[in-house]
Amino acid sequence: MSSPREYTETLIRAVLYGNKAAVRQILAQGADPNARDKHGVIALDYAIRSGHLEIADILRQAGNNPFVEEEISWC
Repeated sequence: MSSPREYTETLIRAVLYGNKAAVRQILAQGADPNARDKHGVIALDYAIRSGHLEIADILRQAGNNPFVEEEISWC
């Protein structure tokens, strides 16, 4: 993986599949647990909506903060 977007997409796929080992590995490789996908959703939201509560705990322990605001550009 080379870009932050790739990390985010891969992390979210692992979350949706309920793959705890992959989630841990992707986070260890530097994925940002607070990064949002193209829909503005973070991995924690997907974990909770999918019923993967153990993964939600992994994301919270990795520094996930559901209250992080999306950066807004006023240019």
